Amino acid sequence: MGTWYFQMGAANFYPVVHQPESKKRRRKKRGGKPRRRNRAVLLIPLVARSISAVTMRIEKCYFCSGPVYPGHGVMFVRNDCKSFRFCKSKCHRNFKKKRNPRKTRWTKAFRKAAGKELTVDNSLEFEKRRNIPVKYNRGLWDKTVEAMKRVEEIRRKRQARFIMNRLKKGKQLDKEAAITEVKKNIHLIKAPHAGKAKQMEAKMVQKLQEDVDMADEEN
Repeated sequence: MGTWYFQMGAANFYPVVHQPESKKRRRKKRGGKPRRRNRAVLLIPLVARSISAVTMRIEKCYFCSGPVYPGHGVMFVRNDCKSFRFCKSKCHRNFKKKRNPRKTRWTKAFRKAAGKELTVDNSLEFEKRRNIPVKYNRGLWDKTVEAMKRVEEIRRKRQARFIMNRLKKGKQLDKEAAITEVKKNIHLIKAPHAGKAKQMEAKMVQKLQEDVDMADEEN
């Protein structure tokens, strides 16, 4: 078992393993005498102090735009040195069939093109790739991590609000369609002769009233 150290690079922390010496070499140093094995727990020292979490680069799938975590997915490098990452074999298979992600309904590209997801917002500008080298600064690093959490929270709230506003229009259209259908097929709900008795009664009362009025005029 090796000791893990975390070496800080330009943008991420990279783990470096220092393997222990072999048994033969250790025996040579001791003069060939066997030694009792030390069963103490191996501690893991860290070079960078107070590191709460080791960051990792999360790539995006070329086809469905889903997250590709380290050690997962497939990477295809074309003969013009352009690289394509895929989160699962389904995306890789569709890419080989030369399918368009904008026309495949389950991809994020289709959802954005069809106006089903938030596309124009200031919270989306934060995640853009910028090819500007920045000198490492611990304070700036901490502030950036906190800002990332806050921006992600704001983005999720706005995304949920956008979807709810988009669904409101559909609910209104469904309501109007239901009212139109009820008006069109009202005879299925209400019997055609349901109010006829009352109408006949009203007509008879009106006729009697007219006869009484005429008799009064003659007298």
